[in-house]
Amino acid sequence: MSTPPLPVLLGLHSLQKLDWPSAQGVTFLTYYSDQIVSTSRVLVAAFQVHQGKPHPGASAGFIVEQVAPFDGGVRIRVRVDYSVPLPIGTSILVLN
Repeated sequence: MSTPPLPVLLGLHSLQKLDWPSAQGVTFLTYYSDQIVSTSRVLVAAFQVHQGKPHPGASAGFIVEQVAPFDGGVRIRVRVDYSVPLPIGTSILVLN
C-alpha cells in the first residue's frame, strides 16, 4: 500500500502576481490578504513590467529590501534604481 504524494510545498497558501504603479527610488507596497498573518513566510520577487508581463529588455535594478508580514497583509519595500519611474510587478508567495 502506497501513500499519496506530498504537495510540492507544504503550507503553500497562495501565489499572487500583481502589477503596481510606476515608482523610482524607494517605494512601499502593501498587499492585503486575510490569509497572511504576522508569522507567515512571505517571499517576494520584484521586476519591471511592460504590457502586463515581465519586461524582456529591462535593465533597471529592482531590489526587494524588506518584507514585513502582519495580520491581514504584507508591507514590501522595493528600491528601483533607474533615472525615471518604472512600472513594478511582483510575485508574492505565502507560506503558512
